Amino acid sequence: MPFNENAIDLLLKASTAKGFTASIAQQDNYQRIWTRDGVVNGMAALLSGNSLLIETFRQTLLTIFSNISQNGIAPSNVSVQNNEVSYGGIVGRTDNTSWAIIGLCQYYLYTKDENILAAYKPRVEQCFAALQTWEFNDKHLIYTPQSGNWADEYFTHGYLLFDNCLRLWALQLAARCYTNDVWRTKAQQVKTTIENNFFSNETGNYYSVAHKRMMTEEKPQHWIAGFNPSRIYNYIDVQATAIGVLLEIRNAAKNLAVLLSFLQKQNNMLPAFYPTINEEDSDYEELKNNFAYEFRNKPNEFHNGGLWPVWNGFIAMAFAKNNFINEATQLKNTIEIFCRNHNFNECGHGKTNLPCGVNNCAWSGGGLIIATAAINNQQLYFN
Repeated sequence: MPFNENAIDLLLKASTAKGFTASIAQQDNYQRIWTRDGVVNGMAALLSGNSLLIETFRQTLLTIFSNISQNGIAPSNVSVQNNEVSYGGIVGRTDNTSWAIIGLCQYYLYTKDENILAAYKPRVEQCFAALQTWEFNDKHLIYTPQSGNWADEYFTHGYLLFDNCLRLWALQLAARCYTNDVWRTKAQQVKTTIENNFFSNETGNYYSVAHKRMMTEEKPQHWIAGFNPSRIYNYIDVQATAIGVLLEIRNAAKNLAVLLSFLQKQNNMLPAFYPTINEEDSDYEELKNNFAYEFRNKPNEFHNGGLWPVWNGFIAMAFAKNNFINEATQLKNTIEIFCRNHNFNECGHGKTNLPCGVNNCAWSGGGLIIATAAINNQQLYFN
């Protein structure tokens, strides 16, 4: 199946000499090179085989790795105009450091460019040192502050499935690319700890006595979005679940079944987080106070149940990898219709499907490319 020409064209328009901008729209901070968005678009570029886009991904990596802090923290974004670097807002971003390593390794595995891999090995080592520090207690899970990852206006904080899956992904790829047994061992430790703490288990081998009590009381039937000392987040983090399935974490089949059932029920793209937090829910109070420019997490919008083409691309890849090609195709077609009807908008309303983000968002095009590649039997590298 050919790649959507408009998606390719959008990424070409978002290409600059320093890498991919988040959008071609002149709005907020979207005219910057974002580590997270840039890596996702770069992976889409690799899957597309488009040489111009692959070169833009190389430039994106150069921009990212040239701006890794002395402490090993990847930038949140870098200005195209004046090279101004941001490492986050009120708090930093724990996911970007893993995304940077994932992007570098994906690029190497596709291009076999030994030079870029060798050049940035010291930076990769710094990045893993930062991730190790964010464990705080040497127990193999990193702790994410509120607003510390892509869902920067959501309310979760603590040991989050999303960030820990990304770290596992980064460790597995780096261990492979650099033939590093230390990172391979660490990857297994992280994987086992994820498996023991984000899904109900019978071993009793939980992170803490408090966490064991909470998991035993609530008995979640899916991977939880995360936990901290005072609670578990018994929500489905849909994008983290898709990545967990792709990483083949224990109970992947059960969680894949959750996504498949959700697709059948939803008959649309899947929301970022489920269930949606409504105004009468206790978590809404915390949610409504966390925003930068304007409150966007109204029920069924943005992170709070909004429909994101980019993450649905990864869900389609998870379906295809597990031979659910019809479901992957259905989802890819749904992404394509939304992008065509709504100018590659950032996200759609969970009920009305109307756009509620920024138009011409590059990684919406990236998500469509990733979904198309998946049903073409193309996969990213996960270990």
